[in-house]
Amino acid sequence: MGAVARLLLASGGIPDLADLAAARGRNAVLIPTAANELAEPRIADEVEAELGAGGFCVRRLDLDRSRPAEAHALTTHADVVAVSGGDPFHLLAASRRARFGETLRGALRAGAVYIGYSAGATLVAPTLTPLVMTSPFSPPRGMDLSGLGLVDVLVLAHDDRPGRRERHEAAARLFGSRLALVALADGEVLIHDHGAYRPGGDGARRGRAPRRPDP
Repeated sequence: MGAVARLLLASGGIPDLADLAAARGRNAVLIPTAANELAEPRIADEVEAELGAGGFCVRRLDLDRSRPAEAHALTTHADVVAVSGGDPFHLLAASRRARFGETLRGALRAGAVYIGYSAGATLVAPTLTPLVMTSPFSPPRGMDLSGLGLVDVLVLAHDDRPGRRERHEAAARLFGSRLALVALADGEVLIHDHGAYRPGGDGARRGRAPRRPDP
């Protein structure tokens, strides 16, 4: 999977989205589930607007309200699968109930591009455990924090927001020897393509590689 899948992992906002995605077509599925309990519809709305500005035709798929068969049917023929931000632990639980990991793997094998924003960027990591230290949200007690494992890094989003960099560096001290952590500011993108990583968005414009927090 890692050698063939194309994934864009972002903190918030992706400049030149359509060019970076390099998708085969314009059909996009947007999963807004991470923000369902936050009463902040703008989180998903902003991603939908960004996809629309990039020329994509967007349909929404809420994993909280979809059965696995429905998620599979809508995602299978998508050119882009985008997952917006919010509570990463709520998103992880919903993805398990909807068996989204299996569905997403099938879509990527068929040539879809994954675009994850904030919580959506963390979902595909091997584990979300360091987010217990860095996220404003908390998982339920005893929750298995294994991610979908589509990439071998965990994105730490919003590195440019007050207090986040210090938390990211604390997480790196505890987990950095066991897991690759990549801190992204809003506007920066980590692109996974054919097993390789490279920066995109604002970071690439400034010649700045995605930041690995100091342990």
